[in-house]
Amino acid sequence: MTDWTFIQGVVNTAGGVTTVNESFASIIVSGDIVLGAVLLDAGFTLTSVTDDKSNAYTVFDPHDDGTLYTVAFRSNGFLTNGPKILTFNFSGASGNQWMVQDEFQPFTGATAISVDGSSQTFNSAGTSFASFNTSLPDDLVYAVAMSSGTSTHGTSFNLGSGNGTARCSEWGIQATAGSVTMDLATQTNHFWGPAFAINGGSSPPASAPSGIVGVVTSEW
Repeated sequence: MTDWTFIQGVVNTAGGVTTVNESFASIIVSGDIVLGAVLLDAGFTLTSVTDDKSNAYTVFDPHDDGTLYTVAFRSNGFLTNGPKILTFNFSGASGNQWMVQDEFQPFTGATAISVDGSSQTFNSAGTSFASFNTSLPDDLVYAVAMSSGTSTHGTSFNLGSGNGTARCSEWGIQATAGSVTMDLATQTNHFWGPAFAINGGSSPPASAPSGIVGVVTSEW
């Protein structure tokens, strides 16, 4: 039995275009899911995400603080037809376009995916994301920091993509329902970004693997 597992990820930067294609290094393994986040200049939006096999993605929890816009996205289900390239479509040619996409293998026996709580952090000089609550067991908890400096993933969480750069994702496993506060180990300026949980729609594995990380519950 396996629990949530990180497979691969990629970060990308663009600017002044209405469509960006971002490719993984390898084809997505059948049955896996994709999560990520996008940052744009204020006043612009991410209108849709798709891939080279025409799979649908949900864009959710957008936030525009008047300076920058951040939003999360996820695949609508388990990807089984071998996609590799995600396509991001924007409402206009934003000057700043930062994208992070990560592939995860669901736990054994997962039946469907859904968002189980989320938050957005904006213009924070600290190292903690805004807290959110989960209501289901064995969630994959995930966060992306889009920093005006650099950031590194929190020591209580696992590295996703972009550690020590302006874009950094991290993840962990929330075994039981409760409050989640994702955090960074370092952050040199200000950061924006979402944090959220994904549930697999069924009971967690009977025996959890070693190395499961907990979550930090401090507020910032």
